[in-house]
Amino acid sequence: MLSCITQDVVGEPQARCPCSTPQTWEQDLQLMHHFSTSAYLTLIDHSSLHQFWQVTVPAIAFSFDFLLHGILAFSALHLAHLRPNETDAWTILSRRHQSVAVTSFSSRLDDITNENVDPCLLYSCFVFMLETYSITTSSTAVLPRDISRSFILLQGVKGILSTAPGRWSSDGVLAPLMRRAVEPVFIPSKGFKVQIETLREMALPSEVTHIHRNALDGLLTTFEAVAASQSGYGHVWLWAITLPRAFLELVSENEPFALVILAHYATLVRCFEHDRWYIQGWSARVLAAVQDALLESWKPWLDWPVQCIQSGLDQCSSSLASSSGFGLVFVNSYAPMLIVELAHPKDRQVITSLYQTCWYLGAVASASTTFGTFAIPNDWAWRIPSYLQAAPASVQIVAIWFLPESPRFMIAKGRPEQAKAF
Repeated sequence: MLSCITQDVVGEPQARCPCSTPQTWEQDLQLMHHFSTSAYLTLIDHSSLHQFWQVTVPAIAFSFDFLLHGILAFSALHLAHLRPNETDAWTILSRRHQSVAVTSFSSRLDDITNENVDPCLLYSCFVFMLETYSITTSSTAVLPRDISRSFILLQGVKGILSTAPGRWSSDGVLAPLMRRAVEPVFIPSKGFKVQIETLREMALPSEVTHIHRNALDGLLTTFEAVAASQSGYGHVWLWAITLPRAFLELVSENEPFALVILAHYATLVRCFEHDRWYIQGWSARVLAAVQDALLESWKPWLDWPVQCIQSGLDQCSSSLASSSGFGLVFVNSYAPMLIVELAHPKDRQVITSLYQTCWYLGAVASASTTFGTFAIPNDWAWRIPSYLQAAPASVQIVAIWFLPESPRFMIAKGRPEQAKAF
């Protein structure tokens, strides 16, 4: 399991870096400065971890070259993300540091001790982040086996942890990080759970049904951990870490139901994409990989993940924002009937046509607003469209009390004379 961390990260390991030059020294200093002033902030999901990522991790890295090069590779990719005009140069530099790190790390895998287990664990986390970023930015189509491979890389963390069980809970160097992973689990709201439980019931009997159900049970456990934690991000990868190898093999082989489960998991990861640059777009790439691999007969199983990912609905949210727009179905169903009943027969066709036209004009305006705010890296990405759409709805809430009751309603309530008079 541990050896998988070094496989296929940057291709075949290359020779160690050539002798340092003033130019490479300057680049490395720039990368370390960028990490300690900017890039480390993208790794923090709680204020208590500032010192850990900014000070403790670099201090450990100065004694272990593979971790140092892993940090520099991560910092270079962050610069590539921030500076589109310089992407190629920073990406090449990141790959160089990744190559050196892999070569050095490979020699340590057979001899993990109490002295080097902390940097090994940290480096494996950087490897996974680098691999995830390569999926989100790949210029070629992502395949399900690419997703499976990245999960295998992450499972290397579990292998490293098993070398020193109990070391992480209280006084170790990584205690601030590991304490974030032992918070109590509580049962959250039912939205996501209902979907997964439905999938579990619909699992088709086969020789791999038990593998599917184990994966779905793990997905429910992961969702509960995400909903119970303060930040959730550290827990969202719990499913990927604990997946049995048999399920990952099914994903690599494009087994349909395994791919459907993977697509549902992507809806959970999407909740955390907006403020973590290295996974932005991950859920969409995973969904596209699943859609391309499935036959048309399986596509209806993806309706819910497609709706969640493409509409930006966060399934881990239990706030009012996650349920905004729930009244749309009622308006769309009953408003046309009310218009038909209230409009004068001479004007009924015109008014009904205007309603339908204005409906789609509003949909275009709403979609345009959402598209324009999609890149905002905070809650205003959904707040602005929601507030703009709520403005006319607020007018409707006030004005609806002044509308006359429909003739059909009057008759149903035993007031036929009023209906005739109307």
